[in-house]
Amino acid sequence: IRKIILSNPYRSLCYSLERRLRPNFLLLRELLGTDQNARSAVKQSFELIHGNVRSDLLPKVKILRDHGATDAVIVKLVTTHPRSLIHRSSFFNESLAAMKELGVSPSSGIFPYAFGLFARLSPVTWKRRIDNYLSLGWTEELVKLAFVRHPYCMSVSDDKVRRISHFFADKLGWSPEYVSASPMLISLSYEKRLLPR
Repeated sequence: IRKIILSNPYRSLCYSLERRLRPNFLLLRELLGTDQNARSAVKQSFELIHGNVRSDLLPKVKILRDHGATDAVIVKLVTTHPRSLIHRSSFFNESLAAMKELGVSPSSGIFPYAFGLFARLSPVTWKRRIDNYLSLGWTEELVKLAFVRHPYCMSVSDDKVRRISHFFADKLGWSPEYVSASPMLISLSYEKRLLPR
């Protein structure tokens, strides 16, 4: 509790220690297993410590478990992308439905990253990112395949995706099919990693 308050005293000190901060932290620790995991989650989203964890977070965790999410998946999701679970229920339901459509199982190790990233992007941004890949010769199936393998390929800016894709195609002769099989390449730095190598 002390470390959390010191990391953001302005927001933390606005709430009751006994009625809000401590109960929330204890619930998070019980859910995530360790103090460190609870602190990591709160650092990602302070709403976890001053919001209503019992009503906002726990019901969604139960839904994920009902869909097959393991404890390890829950811990990873809450500690890396907790905002995806404290949005309003409609966002949560849409993200869960999208994962099913994409074939990402809640029990898989990639689920916390795919679900968390998808929930972070607005529908407009998601469509724009897909359209950007399509304009470079990808198919929707290749985009989905790349996302399932490395979700963060959809967090890369459109300009960077175009620049790296042109480099792969013009200098290395790589096709979209080849790149989609190793989509982590798109997340690498052009200046610091790709060009020097």
